Amino acid sequence: MPDSLERETGSDGRVAAWDAAVRLLHWSLAALVLFDFYLDDGGWLHRTIGYAAAAVVVARWLWAIVAGGAAGFGIREFVNIKSVQVKA
Repeated sequence: MPDSLERETGSDGRVAAWDAAVRLLHWSLAALVLFDFYLDDGGWLHRTIGYAAAAVVVARWLWAIVAGGAAGFGIREFVNIKSVQVKA
């Protein structure tokens, strides 16, 4: 397996795929979208739920930038960023 695809395993050998924040944001978005399809009247509540769904997507993007591991975008691995030492 390539080094870029290796995952961290816990002490019991299981591989953690998603953290609690990712799961919460995922299911929040799913619930909002399903409820918005049900409510599909174009009224104030429908639009508010749509804005809330957009906020959940933005929160997920922000979490992907901040978080590492499987929850992140993997930018560090993609760019191959290494620690930089500044010479004085």
